[in-house]
Amino acid sequence: MGTLQARLLEKLQPYIMPMASLGVRGLGVLAGFAVTIYIGRLFGPVANGQYAIVSQTAIFLAMIAIGGLDLAVAREFPQAKVQGKSVSRRSLALVLGQSLGIAIALAGILTVASGPFLHMLGRPDLPQGSILLLCLILLSRTLLRMLATILRAQSYFLTSQAIEMLSVPLLTVVLIAAGLAGTVSEILLATLIAGCIAATGGMVVAWRESSGASDAWQVDMRKLYATAWPLWGVAIAQNFADWYGLVTITAIGGLAETGLFRVASQFAVSFSIITLGLLGTYSTPVSAAFHANDKELAAKTAGQATMLSLALVLPLALIVLLLAPYLLGLVGPEFAASATVLRVLLLGQIAFTFAGSASMVLAMSGHPRINLWVNLMTTAAIVLTAPFFVRTWGATGLAACISSLMAFRAISCVLAVRRLEGIDVLRGRLIAE
Repeated sequence: MGTLQARLLEKLQPYIMPMASLGVRGLGVLAGFAVTIYIGRLFGPVANGQYAIVSQTAIFLAMIAIGGLDLAVAREFPQAKVQGKSVSRRSLALVLGQSLGIAIALAGILTVASGPFLHMLGRPDLPQGSILLLCLILLSRTLLRMLATILRAQSYFLTSQAIEMLSVPLLTVVLIAAGLAGTVSEILLATLIAGCIAATGGMVVAWRESSGASDAWQVDMRKLYATAWPLWGVAIAQNFADWYGLVTITAIGGLAETGLFRVASQFAVSFSIITLGLLGTYSTPVSAAFHANDKELAAKTAGQATMLSLALVLPLALIVLLLAPYLLGLVGPEFAASATVLRVLLLGQIAFTFAGSASMVLAMSGHPRINLWVNLMTTAAIVLTAPFFVRTWGATGLAACISSLMAFRAISCVLAVRRLEGIDVLRGRLIAE
């Protein structure tokens, strides 16, 4: 019996940390749904649209501020652990300072140009003080993302997931439950407060785990930037597509249509959160394998990420496809009408699940420009076609546009990894010569 248990634990070992990390991420998703349901049931689709356009714009601008620096950190910082050293506090300050500096500049530009920005959105009726809250949420999200990436690169997987994914929605729910957030503006303020608390906690942990010693591991900033710049385009392209979709619906269909689409999208995006959570956990060992010139281990690890993602996503996706009207109706009866939107978006998420690890392998193996060009092509396609699809078929048209381009992106990355690295990410092995 003891031998059997030991063998079982040995087989499960590669999945224990990813599953624990995913559990933390899942709690964050549930807390986020609680906020969405609260807004939808009390205030309706327009309020969901208001909250979505402010929060998603903040997240998009945070990704511009971070650029590809988070993925570059995920690729380069694991070298510290390989060398048995702590990351220097100077390196920590450099990467955080750069991202925060760009975020402050973006917040200043948005404050000055708030009029043209609102005009671009069709001048929606946003809550008072939304632009200021947007700018402050942008700063907190930028810090959160970078701190979580730094901790994840040092193998603090659960801590990083808790800081980035769980703390903000959970603390927001706590503030709502305490009766401190009864309007959309107050919920946005609660989101900001939660982000500041989480960022403070993340900073304490990151500072404690870094070192001010002269022999601490120093990042080569030139090498970091060389990795980050192409990934900067990838990060912006991926997040711009989501943000641009919301902007297009807001400008053409109004905030109510935005709210309906956003709720359906939030259900669908929860599946990519599963996949991205696993990829974030696996990116560090994949990077370490490439640094050790062990391509076979990198292929095996990428395959584990793919199989675990599929095992978790496919059964849940089937349930959501069947029960879409009922699940959306939990938010409010008017939201059930967007069931078709949810089903179409799910098809794109399934394609992403099959091939998500391919994009990670490209980034970790030194081929970020491939990711860049694939994402630039799909983003350009969304920019050119989304207005037509929205005007013709509404939110369902936008969902079809997004899902088809996600499938194209997935196939392109899988083929690129096979050609450039000889890795089959779906089966987790090297392709025979």
